Amino acid sequence: MLSHRLAVLAVVAVAFAPALLRLPHMEVSRSPMQLVPRGHEAGLGFARLLDKFGAGMLWPTKVLVLPPPGETVFSESFFKRVASVVESLPSQLPLSPRYSVQSLVYSSDAGGAIPFATVRAALPELRDAGHGDGAELLCDVAAGAVGMDACQLIRLARQKFVNANGTAMVLNIALDSDPWTPASTRWLHSLRRACEIFGGSTDQYLVVSNPSSVNDTVDGVYASAPLVVLVTGCGVFAIVSASFRSVVVPLRLLPSIALTIIWTYGLAVMVYQDGVLAGLGISCLSPIGHGGIPGVSWVLPPICFTLLTGLCLDYDSYGRGSSSSAWPATRIETRCCWGSAPRGRPSRWRAAS
Repeated sequence: MLSHRLAVLAVVAVAFAPALLRLPHMEVSRSPMQLVPRGHEAGLGFARLLDKFGAGMLWPTKVLVLPPPGETVFSESFFKRVASVVESLPSQLPLSPRYSVQSLVYSSDAGGAIPFATVRAALPELRDAGHGDGAELLCDVAAGAVGMDACQLIRLARQKFVNANGTAMVLNIALDSDPWTPASTRWLHSLRRACEIFGGSTDQYLVVSNPSSVNDTVDGVYASAPLVVLVTGCGVFAIVSASFRSVVVPLRLLPSIALTIIWTYGLAVMVYQDGVLAGLGISCLSPIGHGGIPGVSWVLPPICFTLLTGLCLDYDSYGRGSSSSAWPATRIETRCCWGSAPRGRPSRWRAAS
């Protein structure tokens, strides 16, 4: 019996060792590409889009700039303040990744800040009342020394980066690398801290984008993970103890659930991060390609924890319940056999009967 138990422990140790060793190296990927069906038309379309334009353009970071109440974005003082903040960002952000800014106030493609006089010359709504009689349909080239091409670009930027009544402006920031990498995530946190610093002055700066919302969600979920695990463990211990009227059963059940979860997480790292099954040629059992971030999607560990805990608790409790319910019946049948044995017969005969 002892040798059998040692053999079982050896088999379990050999089976769980690789997964246990790889579990600390798990990299949680926040890229939406992890959630796109592989081999599907949508996934192939996203892959081509990333290859042609890059992930930074597909998922840009936007900064909402709000002027003080009663002031619009179409003022020279607002233009100077925002341009000064954009030019001060490199001192607050990491050197990598690099980025470009596009807005009505500042354009990296144009070489820096856009003068307010140029914008006023290009936008009819900012010109003097004396420029009527249809002149508002044309660019005032003489007033701002702005060419026709630049005039059209400024009008396009006004439609894209400023709301209708001119009370809000957006800075469009595109990274030169994937915004879902750990380096880009740290850059985004630095940008948010910089916006909090600059937002303490006259204008307000709010980071609003798909990467920022996803990062906030992931950080919130994983920050509450220790509490969720603790509450789940206490709940399982209380329920199983009350059901079986024993504290020994949950003490054996909790390690069994933990080993199953660890093994599953470790296998996920080996398959979707290390690519141990990539040689099979099955896309769903291979690390993600097409410029995506290899690793395990951030939604899988929380979901698998809930599902695996429920499944392990269900099946293990069912097995324990079946074995415990059969034990009293066995004792009753044994007592009946012993009690029905004729007197004077050897105890050996009574036991056999």
